[in-house]
Amino acid sequence: MFSMKKTPVEINYFAFCRFLGGLNSSLIKFDSASAMHTGVPVSDMNWAFNEKPLNKKNREDIRTIKEYYSRCNLHFEWWVYPCGQSPGTQRMLQETGLEWFTKKTCMVADLNKPLSDACSRHEMEILPVQDIRGLHVWRETSLNGFEISDYAKEPYNRFVASFEIGPQSPLKLFILYFDKQPVSTSILFRHKNTAGIY
Repeated sequence: MFSMKKTPVEINYFAFCRFLGGLNSSLIKFDSASAMHTGVPVSDMNWAFNEKPLNKKNREDIRTIKEYYSRCNLHFEWWVYPCGQSPGTQRMLQETGLEWFTKKTCMVADLNKPLSDACSRHEMEILPVQDIRGLHVWRETSLNGFEISDYAKEPYNRFVASFEIGPQSPLKLFILYFDKQPVSTSILFRHKNTAGIY
């Protein structure tokens, strides 16, 4: 059984994609599907997604989205959340040559558990990015963390430079410092009554 009702996770993710696509005017929308890109030639930074199941009328939209990424010379991932799943959706995407993966490596944390002893013996601090200097540290830390290749660094730098860091922005950037060294980054994205950590 497939549900078309969107969960808070889906609502936030779709809004996050639309927001990022709006930063560089790359968002394109169709009846059931949308696509955006960051300009970074790394597949998991360019996303197509459908917010409801696809049907035969969407075949042309899928072809157009694939051509869009081809024209941009970018690889991409097509995200199918539960609200957009159906046997027909899977079949149509696979018929266009897209591979179907049911799992993606992610990180999760049980926020109800205390930090491990190893973490508590070291000074850890999470600080928000509040200015251009902080944005530079965030960018460099994330470049290292994602092991972004040299050829992708300049597009990545341009994209991160488009981030709004003011108090009105729904995008909040954070840096984790471990023993006073920046070691990790995160994005908090707020939309309506949802929040997502990326």
